[in-house]
Amino acid sequence: MPRAANSDDDEFEHARIEFGNRIRAVRQSQGKSLESLAEGSSLHWSFVSRVERGHGNVTFKSLLRLAEALGVDPGDLVSGLDIKH
Repeated sequence: MPRAANSDDDEFEHARIEFGNRIRAVRQSQGKSLESLAEGSSLHWSFVSRVERGHGNVTFKSLLRLAEALGVDPGDLVSGLDIKH
């Protein structure tokens, strides 16, 4: 049976939300604004906002940019994410 158009999105929704929560928690613990994180990562603030809310699909390049701007290991942002299959 073919998958529904958004089934991949549904499978990874929990992981995207948790990833966004991690980004927000690190950003806030460092006292950074959404705009300063966006500027430091060369990403648009609206995209970073979507990521933090679990709505944005992050490319590898964006993951590395966010991690660098936050001064954390990219692996720490994704380690242990619960991916439902």
